[in-house]
Amino acid sequence: MAWKNRSPQKQDEQDSESRLEKFAGGAFYGLFVAGLATAAAVAATFVEKDITASWPFVWPWPGLSALKAGVVFFWVTLAGWAVFYFLREHVKGKQVKRLYTSASDIKESVQTLPPSDFVKDYAGIVSRAHRVMGRVLPRQRNPDPNHPTSDETLTRAIRGLLQNLAVLASTYDSRTIDYGANVMVFVAQDSKSFSSLDKQKINRYLSPGFDYANLKGVLHLRTELAVINSAEGTGQESIVGEESSASGKPVAVAPAKAQEGIYEVIFGIPKDEYARDEVGRSRVLPGSPTAYATAAVHYEQDFANLRAQESGRPSKYDLDPDVLKHLEDDYGENGAGKMVRSFLAFPLIAEDSTVVGTLNIHCGARWILGHQNEGRIANFVAVVAPLVNNVAALVSIWSKTP
Repeated sequence: MAWKNRSPQKQDEQDSESRLEKFAGGAFYGLFVAGLATAAAVAATFVEKDITASWPFVWPWPGLSALKAGVVFFWVTLAGWAVFYFLREHVKGKQVKRLYTSASDIKESVQTLPPSDFVKDYAGIVSRAHRVMGRVLPRQRNPDPNHPTSDETLTRAIRGLLQNLAVLASTYDSRTIDYGANVMVFVAQDSKSFSSLDKQKINRYLSPGFDYANLKGVLHLRTELAVINSAEGTGQESIVGEESSASGKPVAVAPAKAQEGIYEVIFGIPKDEYARDEVGRSRVLPGSPTAYATAAVHYEQDFANLRAQESGRPSKYDLDPDVLKHLEDDYGENGAGKMVRSFLAFPLIAEDSTVVGTLNIHCGARWILGHQNEGRIANFVAVVAPLVNNVAALVSIWSKTP
């Protein structure tokens, strides 16, 4: 945690406020204020008529020279009582305000805490994932061709980790909704793999007439690297033979190609010189493309309504209207990608600091993880970072297999 240094002026102000609160908040101060009120009341009983005659004050006051001592005492005492009473109420008001602020901070902090089931699931999943990584990625190179580093083994291990990340996100969310996870692998524009990709799918999310030469590459979602967990079900898919849920939460996972909501998607990544317009707005799609381009976690709370979210404020993106229309059609309530209404996109960074793709955790409702609280999202991102790093290591090897 980064600590902020307080300026001397700020510190002096806080010290003065603290001294004032100690002075005006003590019992003797309260007794003094009560004494002033009592003294004014007693004085009023002796010079009531004179007090009445001295009000209202008009300047110049013709009777100033003849003003009786009792009247002066009354008005001075009453004015002193008013000042000191106001000071005490001012301090009490600040204390109440600070109390409400503290209560709000506590409430916000509590909202970021994971539920108990999440902690139970997380402990078991991390332990099993560690054992799986030990088998798939041995500490020393093993020349044995029978060692389980085949494409099938890597794919199954990646899918298992994706499933468990979706389980954790579902447990972290207080709602009973389906969660999914997938990996989008980066394919460079000048690679052989790029030429074999479906150009119609590439063009769907590019501006009309966009030149492929201006692409750095694409992010390719392959169906074998995607899962959607049902919030209600009985079946479970394992991580290379390991159980899936430590708490026994029912999770139904069908083979990827048979699941509704999983289909091939390709997002273009423009080269750096084409990634922003003249005023600095991004031409990179939100979500996985932005996570890849920035090498940072990115999230959207309502992917199907990007234009509505930016209505009335300067847009962060410079996207073609046709592209926005395709996004809204594909990821809206009736679109094929309706399970990706809100999501978290993680960059997958290999050991050599190369971004090999992205990992996406998504659900079919607004507000990923069930809340708008950014602290809640940040906590989840920090907690699942080791599992995301495991996926990055596996994808780095998987992308190099024939």
